[in-house]
Amino acid sequence: MRRPLLVVDGDSFAHRAYHGLPKTIRRAGGRPAGAIVGFANMLLRLWEGERPRAVLVAWDSLGEPTYRNRAFPAYQAGREFDTELLEQLELLPVLSSALGCAVAKAAG
Repeated sequence: MRRPLLVVDGDSFAHRAYHGLPKTIRRAGGRPAGAIVGFANMLLRLWEGERPRAVLVAWDSLGEPTYRNRAFPAYQAGREFDTELLEQLELLPVLSSALGCAVAKAAG
């Protein structure tokens, strides 16, 4: 049986993890860690369940316009992310790569 290729929307996982876990989860220096812990748990649980031949984690580029912005200029207008989430978003592609996943980042 051929094992599947697993493609993960990294931003979606990161947001689910960040908003789904307590903000009290911290790492060294009191910095936030909930998105990191939750993201790693979801990714590892998926890997264990699917046993894929490879994993690709895809990331958006924040601030880059997408087809949604062209179709609807007010799309996510004024949307702001918590600084604690942004700090963790910067680390998650590195974590994904360290876990042996291929990582891709592009706008939209």
